[in-house]
Amino acid sequence: MIVESYIDYAVFICERHELLPSNVTFRDNLLNILLY
Repeated sequence: MIVESYIDYAVFICERHELLPSNVTFRDNLLNILLY
């Protein structure tokens, strides 16, 4: 499924994002992509 691929990619980005400074906008945008 394409959706599953996007979720896997999002999880990868989230894991990488843990190494970066906190960025609420980035997180919110990612959630918006997943939810909408």
